[in-house]
Amino acid sequence: MSENSLRNIDQNTLQAISDATLSIANQVELDKVLQGIVTSARKLVKARYAALGVAGPTGNLSTFVHSGMTPAEVDEIPHFPRGLGLLGAIVQEQRTVRIDNIAADERSVGFPEGHPPMKTFLGVPLFADSIPVGNLYMTDKEGGEPFTEIDQQVVELLAAHA
Repeated sequence: MSENSLRNIDQNTLQAISDATLSIANQVELDKVLQGIVTSARKLVKARYAALGVAGPTGNLSTFVHSGMTPAEVDEIPHFPRGLGLLGAIVQEQRTVRIDNIAADERSVGFPEGHPPMKTFLGVPLFADSIPVGNLYMTDKEGGEPFTEIDQQVVELLAAHA
């Protein structure tokens, strides 16, 4: 992320990112670290839902952490994502994917039965030592608006420190 990009992010948001990364860094349990990343990202960009998928040795998602869904919504979904469609595109392209209409995107493979409807999408790859290790993604910005370039920069900055 360039210094020029950081100028577009207001000071309150930068402070919130700093607070989030410090809070996450103080966790020792991996589950709490991952949950902190997801919850912080969701709140920072005012997304209804957020999730983090960690790739296993085969490339499929081995860990999936979410924020924003009720326990009842989670119970309706038969399985967590398999890393296909837009989620797979993040891995294959190794770049951020920002979509205003999930259903209209040619890479979309739909949702399993029981999954809540989602329209907008912002997915950011996670790297460790330049190796892709997972994805951080948000859907449905509050108010029905699409995710903005600033939202993208905020999540990319958080992901870079995750």
